[in-house]
Parts: sequence; structure tokens; C-alpha cells
Amino acid sequence: MSKRANGEGTVYQRKDGRWEAAIYVPVEGGGRRRRSLYGKTRREVMEKLREAASRMDRGLPAVDSSTRMDAYLSHWLQDVARPNLRAKTVEGYEAAIRRHLTPAIGSRQLKALAPADVRSLLAGMSARGLSPRTVQFAHSVLRSALSQAVRDELVHRNVASLVRPPRQQRRDATYLTVDDARKLLQAARGDRLEALYIAAVMLGLRRGELLGLPWRHVNLEAASLRVGQTVQRIAGQLVIEEPKSRSSASGVHESGVRPARLTGVADA
Repeated sequence: MSKRANGEGTVYQRKDGRWEAAIYVPVEGGGRRRRSLYGKTRREVMEKLREAASRMDRGLPAVDSSTRMDAYLSHWLQDVARPNLRAKTVEGYEAAIRRHLTPAIGSRQLKALAPADVRSLLAGMSARGLSPRTVQFAHSVLRSALSQAVRDELVHRNVASLVRPPRQQRRDATYLTVDDARKLLQAARGDRLEALYIAAVMLGLRRGELLGLPWRHVNLEAASLRVGQTVQRIAGQLVIEEPKSRSSASGVHESGVRPARLTGVADA
């Protein structure tokens, strides 16, 4: 590792021969995050560092139009998406970027990305046998990231918006019939999670809402409960979050279930 000159800050040569500079950038919602800039020479990375600092002084993001797509997507995910979106949503975005976007377009400069690159990306995913839904999701993530680039005046147009993803065939939703629901509840009698199944069938709650239901949100006397939180598994860890929608967070009242049968739902 080469020694840094005075006043250069965190600038050093990596084992792979490239130069790296670290800079702390503001993120939406407050706070700062460490970002790395890379170059083939010390001079190149120092120019990028000065340009990034100059952009921040003018209230602009540290990246610019010549930034590679892999670096831009990382910036967008960490500094824009993560502070504003649910952790489960960010996890899905990160997977799409890591598995699909970065391998296909990561080496392209932001300003050089063209509709043809996006079409090639989507066609390649389809050719690998990925489902239309997966292809559509990757396209949606890229479109969202590039929309931010347009708002930040890094590019003049969103090239992802100019490309149509493959159509996803809608499948008819299937539901339990009344007889099916009755059989399910009969089979669940005596199970330690019986009350959980009752709440799921009678109220239509999501799995995360059921698993995140604490006793304080269950009113046995009024035969009602309130959905105030949900449990999600993120990066192998269970995380408690707010409900997905306002309608979920509003009061949810059970109907046709005796209060005693709700016992055991909470903290099941």
C-alpha cells in the first residue's frame, strides 16, 4: 500500500493495482455514509474525489454522469432507497442489482447507458429461463434508480422507461371455499397454532401480521384485534416493522369467532 500525501485524505492503492479514495456523502433522511471512488492512477482518483466534493458543496449527489452503473446503483441503493423504504423492499432491490443488473450493465457509464443495453439485459434474463415477473422486477428497480438520476440532473432521460419488459401472464387467484376452510379449521383443532389458523382464515391477515401480533393488540372481551406491526425475515434475521399498508394498521375486528378461541393467537 502506498503512503498517502498530506491533505489527500483516505487515498490508497489496492492490491489489484487500482487506486481508491473514500468520501463521506449525505444520505436522504439525514446522516452520512462512506463511499469509495476508484481510478487507475492516483491522479485519476484524486480528480474524482475533488469532483465529488465539489458536487456535494453545490447540493448535488457525489456521483456524476460518468460514474459506472455498478457504482451508481450502489449509491442509489444505500443513499436513496435504504433510508426511505422498508427493509424487506431494499433486500429485494439489492438482490436484483447483485444478481441481474450489475453483471449485465455494471461496467457501462451512467451517461452511456442506452435503451439497447436495457433491452439486451431483459432479453438475456428471459433467455436464461427467468420468469417474466423476475424480469419485470429487475426492470422496475433499474427504472426507479434511473428516475432518481434524472431528478438529480445526472442524465436527461430514463432509458429504462423507453423499454417495455415482457408481459406477465396473470393467473387467476385461488381461494379456499367455505367447505375447504371448515376442513382446515377442523384439522387444526388441538394444534398449538390453532388460534393462528383461525385468525388467518376468518380475518385474512398476512403471515407477517399474524406472527407479529402481540397480546396488547388482542381484545378478548371485544372479540377484536389490531394489526400494529409485522415480522419479516431479512438477511436471516427476524425484523419487526410497521404494517405494509395503512389499511392493515387500522382496526381489524373478528367476526363469528368466540373470544375464547382467540386465546393463543398473540405471541404464538
